[in-house]
Amino acid sequence: MFLNIACLTILAGCEVSPLEKKELLDSMVGQSALEVIREFGVPSTTYETKGHKFLAYNVSDVDFYPGSSDWGWGNDYGWGWGWGGPWGGPAMSGYSASTCQTTFELLEDRVIAWRKRGDGC
Repeated sequence: MFLNIACLTILAGCEVSPLEKKELLDSMVGQSALEVIREFGVPSTTYETKGHKFLAYNVSDVDFYPGSSDWGWGNDYGWGWGWGGPWGGPAMSGYSASTCQTTFELLEDRVIAWRKRGDGC
């Protein structure tokens, strides 16, 4: 029961970035560059070619997974004290990094399309 409450509390604290909400991204089609910037802030980069303007937003995330040590002193079901279980050994630590780029394409100062690319999208 406590674990369920703890998990729900943690999940409730997670907020989805506006750049991850498909409905919001879809609603930007037809909007001006000013409206995109008002909603998402200053873009990471911009690019213009042949009358098209691209506003790109980059999001990077790094998650660290600490290792754990499963070895130590303990009592194994009343059979005496000593080094023991659980069997297996320590879990290794590590990390994962991901990026996601959301790009809005504008023509004549109106969003005509958006797209996302990257392993964190």
